Amino acid sequence: MAWLELGSTLLGSGRSTEAVSAYQRSVHLDPEDPRGWYNLGVALCASRRPDEARSAYREALRRDPAEPMAWYNLGDTYLDSREPDKAAACFEEALALNGKDTDGWNNLALAKALLGEKQEAARCYLRSLEINPRSATIWNALGNIWSGLGDDRRALQCFKAAIRLDEEAASYLLNRALANARLGAKDRAIRDIERAVRLNPLLVEIISTLAPLTPLLEDPRIQRLLS
Repeated sequence: MAWLELGSTLLGSGRSTEAVSAYQRSVHLDPEDPRGWYNLGVALCASRRPDEARSAYREALRRDPAEPMAWYNLGDTYLDSREPDKAAACFEEALALNGKDTDGWNNLALAKALLGEKQEAARCYLRSLEINPRSATIWNALGNIWSGLGDDRRALQCFKAAIRLDEEAASYLLNRALANARLGAKDRAIRDIERAVRLNPLLVEIISTLAPLTPLLEDPRIQRLLS
């Protein structure tokens, strides 16, 4: 217990390398305590040692397979190493134990999107929004999924929801502009572009590179932005 507590104190103060040593002592003295292995995994991740962290999380789960955070963190290590199939399996295990975890649904959605399973990704984001409908980030992410599926009307509704929650997010406005442009709503798209550029002038650099906006580039309002 003393080494566990010391490790937590060290990790909390940003001393992850020292925390790893403390947790290693803990699992050496009590190798059957899943907490030591789990915390060792957290400290190893903080120390940028993902392969060792993965092994530690597996040891924790071998001793307590009903710990959702160990499954979730293990999934994170696979997501970071671009192994979405393994990540998805871990997030599914975590959500089977705690279906109210929005982070679990969001990361499962990301893994599914990386696997090309966009319908499943949308389903996961919708589950997350059932739990927390006030997440602008997830409304925007869901909008991007619908756009990728060619459903710009659904995407537009999601971007609108994101903007209602965060009116200062230039990227959400630009995403709505892209959806409006694809739907032929030229004036709405241009208004969103103008607002987005006012919020983030650097967006001027990419406007001309976005294919859906190509038909708008000759409009005087866009020409003024680009000049």
